Amino acid sequence: MLSKSKNIHHEYLLDSVLSNRTLDLIKNFEAVICFDVLEHLSNEESEKLINAIENSSPKFIAFRTPATFVIQDEYHNNPYQIHKSFIKPEYFRNKGYKVYGVDGPNFLL
Repeated sequence: MLSKSKNIHHEYLLDSVLSNRTLDLIKNFEAVICFDVLEHLSNEESEKLINAIENSSPKFIAFRTPATFVIQDEYHNNPYQIHKSFIKPEYFRNKGYKVYGVDGPNFLL
């Protein structure tokens, strides 16, 4: 990690976003920003993470994820790059989130 080699932070965590340790740590933050993560999890795993974030009661939550299924396979020998799912914008709207950007390139489809 570049930031680790430059000693930018005093502590690093390398773990799954779904591990008990990570889910427990979420409770310590006032803001949770989850960008480009949910599409790499199954629908069930995504819902588990979303619920854990919401139940930690942060003051601010932001998610960024594709509005439709985007095919993406493993690359750079990293199997975690595979897209496994997508969450419809209505899911977030129904939970009370403001949803932005769903008309991006998808309107061409």
